[in-house]
Amino acid sequence: LAYGVDENRIHVIPNGVNPDDFPSDISSEELTSFRNRHDLGNQPIILFMGRLNLIKGPDILLAAFVSATKSLPRHQLVFVGPDNDMLLGLQQMVKQAGLRERVHFLGYLGGREKACAYRAAELVVIPSRMEAMSIVVLEAGICGTPVLATDRCGLDDLAAKGLVKLVGADPNLMSSAL
Repeated sequence: LAYGVDENRIHVIPNGVNPDDFPSDISSEELTSFRNRHDLGNQPIILFMGRLNLIKGPDILLAAFVSATKSLPRHQLVFVGPDNDMLLGLQQMVKQAGLRERVHFLGYLGGREKACAYRAAELVVIPSRMEAMSIVVLEAGICGTPVLATDRCGLDDLAAKGLVKLVGADPNLMSSAL
């Protein structure tokens, strides 16, 4: 409107996900096959879904996971998403922590593979430093996967209803929450 565009020509398209992209008919055999393809075994999965970019906070989650490994001796951390100049640094952190068998970088996944990642996860973590509204929370929700997020993701309304747990964008706070 500020640019003089006629109000009748403006359409607001809300964020959303297509339920058909996250089918509920994924079988336990398909989840086992997904785990086998990505060498994930049968241990519980904590999932990060998004670009490996500083604003998305994968380093916050990784530092929190490293701190929480004694409390989570069976869990593994899975990063799904394209590299945005952080992969090598994250891999170095994993190597230094001696967690190469428990932290996995799968790269970009789409279609049923992406749906399998959500459905195989015990928890989805959104460790963003700043986010207007996370689509990842909608995707996790449609798959019925619980979400832990930072308080910088625009999810206060969902948290107030008990649908998401929020913590500060700090590895220590996130580690405790994990």
